[in-house]
Amino acid sequence: MNQTWHEAKPFISLLVIIGSLFLIVFAKMEKTRLSYLLYQQNKILKKNKETHSLKLIEYVQVTRLDRLRYLALTKLTLSEAKKGQIIQVSGDKIVIAQ
Repeated sequence: MNQTWHEAKPFISLLVIIGSLFLIVFAKMEKTRLSYLLYQQNKILKKNKETHSLKLIEYVQVTRLDRLRYLALTKLTLSEAKKGQIIQVSGDKIVIAQ
C-alpha cells in the first residue's frame, strides 16, 4: 500500500496543478464574460436614459400651458373666461365667480 501511494503522489500533484490552472483560466474567462455583460448593460442603460430624457422634453413641450390653452380654444368649444363672468358647472350646481 505504501509503495502504491508513493507511485501515485506525482500523478496526484500533477492533477492538482492542472486542475488549479483550469480554475484560473475559468475564473479569467468568467471575469471577461461578466465585464462584457456589464459593458453591454451600461450601454443599454445610457441609451434608455437618453431616450427617457428626449421623451420627457417632448412631453413637456406637448403639455405646455400655452399650447394646451391654444388647443382648448381652437379645437374644443372652450372660450377664455372674462373678468366678471360666472362659470356654472352643471350637475353639481356649483357657481364660481370669475
